[in-house]
Amino acid sequence: MGVIRAYEKNNTIHSFQTEMQGNYSEIKVYPTADIFTWKVVLINPQDQEYTYYKYHSNSDNKLFPGNYRALHIEKGDYNSAISAIERDEKKSMVEYFRWRSYHTCINAKYDNGIWKITYSDFAGRYAARDNLSVYIADKKLYFLKSSY
Repeated sequence: MGVIRAYEKNNTIHSFQTEMQGNYSEIKVYPTADIFTWKVVLINPQDQEYTYYKYHSNSDNKLFPGNYRALHIEKGDYNSAISAIERDEKKSMVEYFRWRSYHTCINAKYDNGIWKITYSDFAGRYAARDNLSVYIADKKLYFLKSSY
């Protein structure tokens, strides 16, 4: 079984060489429960962007779930968002989420004096939460919400 997985992973990497255009400089390939299905992430470190695919190697079928940004700030000052994120990063729940995440994307939204910071992992691991939301009001942790 290990030899088949290694062969299929290598085959998957080679199948995505044509997608490596522009600033994309790295390919990450993750297994799924199906030995012929892979999660593929093309990484553009310069623009902090990810392009995500699900690839079925036995049929050479590439499904495109989407593009993702490492950081997205909505309705708020950039420096204030970074400050709120830095405070969040010290919380054990956030550290644990980031440690277990393949690729953490951060969406920070400011509304009525509260930052809602959502950490998400679009590639996701089996039996691991796929997002974690933290609310911060007046520079204090307000509330945690997560989903699996």
